[in-house]
Order: sequence, then structure tokens, then C-alpha cells
Amino acid sequence: MLRRKKGALWLGVGLSAFYWVADSVIDAVFYHEGTITSLVFSPSVHEISTRLMALILITSVVYTSVLVYKYKKAVKTLEKTTQTLQSIFQASPVAIIVLNPEQKVIMWSPAAERIFGWSEREVIGKFNPIVPEDKKDEFKSFCERIMRGEFFSGVEIKRQRTDRKRIEEELKKSEGKLKAIIETEPECVKLVAADGTLMEMNPAGLCMIEADSIEQVRGKSVYGIMDPEFCEQFKQLIEDVFKGDSRSLEFKITGLKGTQRWLDTHAVPFRSAEGEIIAVLAITRDTTERKKMEEQIFQIQHDWEDTFNIITDMITVHDKDFNIIHANKAAEKILGLPILPGKKAKCYKYYHGTECPPEGCPSCQTLKTGKSAISEIFEPHLNKFIEIRAIPRFDSNNNLIGLIHVVRDIT
Repeated sequence: MLRRKKGALWLGVGLSAFYWVADSVIDAVFYHEGTITSLVFSPSVHEISTRLMALILITSVVYTSVLVYKYKKAVKTLEKTTQTLQSIFQASPVAIIVLNPEQKVIMWSPAAERIFGWSEREVIGKFNPIVPEDKKDEFKSFCERIMRGEFFSGVEIKRQRTDRKRIEEELKKSEGKLKAIIETEPECVKLVAADGTLMEMNPAGLCMIEADSIEQVRGKSVYGIMDPEFCEQFKQLIEDVFKGDSRSLEFKITGLKGTQRWLDTHAVPFRSAEGEIIAVLAITRDTTERKKMEEQIFQIQHDWEDTFNIITDMITVHDKDFNIIHANKAAEKILGLPILPGKKAKCYKYYHGTECPPEGCPSCQTLKTGKSAISEIFEPHLNKFIEIRAIPRFDSNNNLIGLIHVVRDIT
């Protein structure tokens, strides 16, 4: 910089000397004020003062012009360097954090945002957030030593590597635990691609479809073991899940060894680290036994209804308030009962034609004692001699909830 200043000064001096000689020549040739030699070496006092003022002005202008030129050139170089550094700062895959002397963040690179999770807006003007609370004093000490001109790299890099190793080990442990949970899960856990191709399945699922190993079924379509009537429904399930919805479906399959099963599946989107849906994650349970039980219950109920309705005695089921809640065909016909669901039909009104239970009613006795009761009477309302048998009804906690009323015509 000093050399540049001297160069500019000597350029000004050279131009000034040239001006001195040129002015002497002009005065001698055009104004005949004397010889060139006398005007150059022995000018008048007025001439000397005039030339000196001009020389000072020329030197100042030249010197200033050179400095301005050098300054503009330096500014352009600085701008170019700044742009280059800014590009490196923005594009660097390594986190770059710039701190002020108080250890507060003044620059936070996109890589730092991506790696550590805090946005630039969250950290600017705050203490470096990646420093643990118990390491702040140590970090401040390092920063103070750096401000004094010391240089560090190994200590911090070593800690970062140690932390990363610890995180990797914890991640491996978590993955191991998750894998163990999935492997031992009694329900089927599977991943299915958009085209219905099986990607992964746990041992419980392989057992359900009677596969010996995942290699036997990986990459094959799930529709191959599914009953045809459910294929379109399962395709719709996959389509809905890839739109971001959750879906459930009960369907029937025939395993690879011929066993038929009913399965109930609940499916949700399985996303990549970027949030893209890449598969269907389905949890499926075997509902074959439940289906069999439902069928047995239906059959038992159907058989009970048939038996209930072919009995010629009038049979009605009552609650504790004397309401008839169920009746067989014989009772409906003889008593002229309305359709019962949702309606209240008092037993004494239809059996006795009264607005309250009659004297000696066996139903009243059963509701009071919780034991069966029986009586024979002539009922004018029905114009029949009848035998009335009241049998108590209990819930699962042995609480009395009503009775079964059986009336036989003994006329």
C-alpha cells in the first residue's frame, strides 16, 4: 500500500515537472517574456508562486485519482470475495456457525439448520444452541482463547465425533428394539407397495399365510392368496392409503398350504424421511376363530328363535317394569301384541285387560323374591283356564333384570 502511495506521488511530481517546463516554453515562445533557460531556472517570484500552486493542484488531483481507482478496485475485489464466501456458506454441506465475542450467533448456515434442526430465525442473537448446558463454561473458555489468537480444531471435532458415535449407537439400539418388537408381535406386520407387491412381513404374518420364509413371498402380489371377491376392495384400500388416509378391511385368504383364514387389517401410510408415502403399513390379525364364534352364535340364536316360535304355549320376556320386550309367535297371535321394538307393552294389559298387576300375580312374586312362581287361574280377559309360570332373569352379575312369563292353556 505504501509503494502504491509513493508511485502516485512520483507520478504527480513528474507531471508537475512537465508542466513547469511546458509553461516556461509557452511564455518564451508566445509571450516573449524571456529565454526558455531563464524562465525554467530563474523565473520571477510571481511566476514561481503561480506554478507552485498549479503543481500542488496537479499532484493532488493525480494522487487522489490514483487512490480512488485503487479504492474502487479493492471494493470490487472485496465484493467478489464476499459473494464467493457467501456461496460457500450457503452451499457447504458442513454446518457453519459464526459467533460474536459474546458467543451469540450472528450467522447460521443452511447446513446447520438442516443438521441441528433450528432455523436461522430461532438462533440469531442467541447463545450457540448446540452447546449442552453443562458444557457452556468450557465453550466460553475456548471462545475467549480463540479471541486471544489461539486456534482449535481437534478438541471440538473429537467431541462431535464422540456425540455422533453415541447417537449412532443409541439409534442402533432403538432399531434393534423396534425390530425385536416387530419380530415378536403376534399380529401380522407388513409393508405393501402401491401395486400390491409384498415388501416386508414379520414372522407372525408369514405364519398366517403359511410361508416358510420372507424370501418365498417378497416381491409377489398379495392378491394371489386373497379371495377374488375382496381384491377390488383391497386395491381401493391401497389407493386411499397412498392418498394419506387410514383404512380398515376384513377379508378372506387361502394360505400357501391351503388353509382358509379371515383377516382384519388396519392400514396407514408409510413415509420416507422426506415425508413421501412409499408403502402401505398394515397391521393384520387373524379373526378366523372370531368368525367361527359369530357363526355359531348366529346359528344358536337362529335355532333358539325357531324353537321359541314353534312352542304353542304363550312365552313373553318381561323387564322389571312389567314391559313385554320379546314374545313368541303364539303370544303375539293370542294376545294381539303390536310390533314390540321401541314400544312399551304392559303384560297385565294384554294378559288380564287391567291397568295394573292383578292380585296374586306370580310375576310380582318372582320380581319380589327372585324365585320362580306358578299359579292356575281362570282369566276372563282371555276366557281361558291358564297356568302361569314366572321364571326370574339375571344378568352376568346375578342382578335380577326381569322374568320369563310362560302361559299354558289348560282349559
